[in-house]
Amino acid sequence: MLLAMALELGGAETHVVGLAGGLARRGLVVTVVSAGGRLVERLRSQGIRHVEARLDRRSPVALLRAVRLLRRLWREEPPDVVHAHARIPAWAAHAARGPAARPPIVTTYHGVYNAGWFWRRMSRWGDRAIAVSPEVRDHLVRRLRAPAERVVVVPNGVDVDHFRPPDAGDRGGRGGEEPLLVHVGRLDEVLAPALALCGAVERLSPRVAGIRAAIVGGGRGEARVREAAAAVNARLGREAVAVLGPVSDPLPWLQQATVVVAAGRAALEALAVARPVVVFGAGGLAGTVAPESWEELAASNFSGRGRPARAGPHGQGRPGPDEEAEALAEEVMRLLRDAEARRRLGCFGRELVEARYSEDAMVEAVLDIYREAREGCRP
Repeated sequence: MLLAMALELGGAETHVVGLAGGLARRGLVVTVVSAGGRLVERLRSQGIRHVEARLDRRSPVALLRAVRLLRRLWREEPPDVVHAHARIPAWAAHAARGPAARPPIVTTYHGVYNAGWFWRRMSRWGDRAIAVSPEVRDHLVRRLRAPAERVVVVPNGVDVDHFRPPDAGDRGGRGGEEPLLVHVGRLDEVLAPALALCGAVERLSPRVAGIRAAIVGGGRGEARVREAAAAVNARLGREAVAVLGPVSDPLPWLQQATVVVAAGRAALEALAVARPVVVFGAGGLAGTVAPESWEELAASNFSGRGRPARAGPHGQGRPGPDEEAEALAEEVMRLLRDAEARRRLGCFGRELVEARYSEDAMVEAVLDIYREAREGCRP
């Protein structure tokens, strides 16, 4: 049984759906419990059961109802393993579990979290805990005081059969067509990449004829991004930046891209499509994924955190919006000047994901952790 807060579009949610599908293909019976969302239909199309529970709310009433539902489900059909993704599902699973420590619980933490007193008390680790990157593991152990011996790193996995180049001969860009920059990501708390991309397109337009950008994703900040895109389009007198909103499958846009600006799982999906990727996430603009930089970028799950900070105005703090847009424009321009470099980076990215970030490898690693959790819970 997999527990998730919800199944709207996003990296952690896509991970849960991919894991559920991988387990089902290996003959396991899988149930996913969440508050629901756009990705539920993807589960059902694979014959995977979904049960709705408000695991996306931390109110006492919602938590109590979720705990009661889990207990009922476990009485009807006791699961061999429960795998909770994020803190609220992990807390609910622990509250529902009986004194005999059944069923075994595995948790996955997909990012860095608030480490205040309340959240340290709310955090639960299960019999085994998974962090998606070394940075997340360090955060869990040092800031949230997770027991180090229980926490292991398993990176996100990408379906390399689905996320693939459009054909074997097109691995580095769009030939002589007008360049298309694509940003994929949620438009919630982290808006800087999308806003910087709007500014970068405006700066690059006098230098690169017909350059365009597509911003793929939705969220609470979508209106603000649309406003910024509309302002750029008005000044340029053309639709240079398109804000597409939530898209269930970004593959067609990734395959069309000349350069992708992304972070986290979206960066891995773009690499699998053999596109050059500029990492720009919660930690800021971190640069292009390349043979000499990928390990440092991967340590923070391609979030941009942990990289040397770029200087802000007057050499202090994080750069402002104008500085970030200028820096992104220069990073993209370096790639646009060299089609052969884009081809090489695309090939490298595809090979990297196939070797280290495939969904099959992730599922096998998680299955090993399930076995360890079950062994540890035996009387």
